[in-house]
Amino acid sequence: MRTLLPKLAALLAGKYKLSSGVHKQIVSLRNEMGSMNALLVRLSRAAALDEQQRDWRDKVRELSYDMEDCVDVFTHDLNGSGHGGKAWLRRRLRKIKTRHKIASRVEELKARALQVSSCHHRYKIDERTLSPPPDCIPSPRAGGLVAIDPRMEALYVDPNNLVGIDGPREKLIKLLSREEDGANRLRVAAVVGSGGMGKTTLAHQVYTKIKSQFDCKAFVTVSQNASTFKTLSDIYQAFRGWMPSSLKDGQLIVELRNYLRDKRYLIVLDDIWAINAWNTFKVCFVENNLGSRVITTTRNEDVAKACCSCFHGHVYRIKPLNDLDSRRLFYKRVFYSDEACPKQLKNVSGEILKKCDGVPLAILSVASYLASHEEVSSKETWEKMQNHLGFPLEGHPAFEWMRHVLTLGYNDLSLDLKTCLLYLGIFPQGSKIRKENLVKRWISEGFVTEKHGYGPEDIAESYFTELINKNMIQIDEYDDCGHVLSCRVHDLMLDFIILKSTEENFITVIKEPPTGNGAHNRNGGFEFRRLSLQLSKFRMHSGVG
Repeated sequence: MRTLLPKLAALLAGKYKLSSGVHKQIVSLRNEMGSMNALLVRLSRAAALDEQQRDWRDKVRELSYDMEDCVDVFTHDLNGSGHGGKAWLRRRLRKIKTRHKIASRVEELKARALQVSSCHHRYKIDERTLSPPPDCIPSPRAGGLVAIDPRMEALYVDPNNLVGIDGPREKLIKLLSREEDGANRLRVAAVVGSGGMGKTTLAHQVYTKIKSQFDCKAFVTVSQNASTFKTLSDIYQAFRGWMPSSLKDGQLIVELRNYLRDKRYLIVLDDIWAINAWNTFKVCFVENNLGSRVITTTRNEDVAKACCSCFHGHVYRIKPLNDLDSRRLFYKRVFYSDEACPKQLKNVSGEILKKCDGVPLAILSVASYLASHEEVSSKETWEKMQNHLGFPLEGHPAFEWMRHVLTLGYNDLSLDLKTCLLYLGIFPQGSKIRKENLVKRWISEGFVTEKHGYGPEDIAESYFTELINKNMIQIDEYDDCGHVLSCRVHDLMLDFIILKSTEENFITVIKEPPTGNGAHNRNGGFEFRRLSLQLSKFRMHSGVG
């Protein structure tokens, strides 16, 4: 839709010399689609849609695709060139024919638009609740909502079951204990990394180990949709054990500052999504030279830097597990021992772990899925997982939290960034995607438009950088000057992208061998919008783009 509206506006430009009747129809069509787009934007921000909302969204999307194709064909024909007598005459005749086609085609599209619009009014789609409570996630098992935040598991996990945590925990404690510029000054450590890397677990392990050194302490989950007042209330309640109902925002900040003025405090703010939220939280932190400490976790590099900009801060970039720790974690979850893997499964388990790429949540999700099978040591099941790692993302309970983590990151993107991210689904698994060629593709597809005086190239470059900063894609290679040359997409993120692309009929991926019920080969009965053929003999693992 975001590419259609500018094209409709361009079609109305004087250069195309449309008849007054067709011009009015297209103006009406543009206005109708603009109104639908406003509701689509609201629907895109919802955490879950019901059947009628999804059906209406799909109809509008397919209508906008057909309109865009129609406009592309018409503008191409009307822009046709030709010089000389016969060529000029052929071009004139083609334009007359094209303008006649426009009139009839616009009538058809207008009728479809009115029909879709009547469904919107009939079912009052925009008047219904569009999202569940912020602390709930959709559950395929219950068909409803999970009211408990799954991150709670990280707060109560047995330290003996953790793998690869000791080194990062001691490094983070060392960062908080550094004595240069005064050990008693307020220090902030911002833990940053993509979803599922274990940021919450690491922060809680550090908090547990050092909290006895402080007069008051609080571990608070911020989350994507939580209000700053709720977060500040949680901090206050953790300190005082109660929360006065009469306190307003400004009063709460004053109360917190007064309480912390003469105390050494430790505060963990887990999962901060926005710089604006941090700017509110930091007002409460009193610099009292008593050695207070604040730990934050975030997926966003810009948020992490903001957390460290005002106080003596350090950004700690959490790293993936190494090969040894990945195997230990995987085997402990599947076989309850890190040395119990049957010999015939060691090679295939190595290939599965390569795809997990050291991400703890990915390893645990896959291991839980395999452990849930009656025949845990079935080589056939393991090989199926190796070949279709992200397939269980669609519905298996073991992948529920993984789905939620990926969805949170996706929902945090702007509409333009979502489109650019989904486009990465055209690249085969393991591809090295060159930045220069990718931004050109985005521009040619119409995903990028000029804004505030910046050209499409500048905007596309900023989109690429933002996807990296939000840890949605990974840097693969730098040039000699330190500029990013190429990126890659984690296998589970790529499978998530393909699932979303299939759901929105944005890209259809066909792999070999074709399967009747494979997630990557379905397009929901709609015509293909973009088709990516990823057959094994043509698959390239480097230099794509």
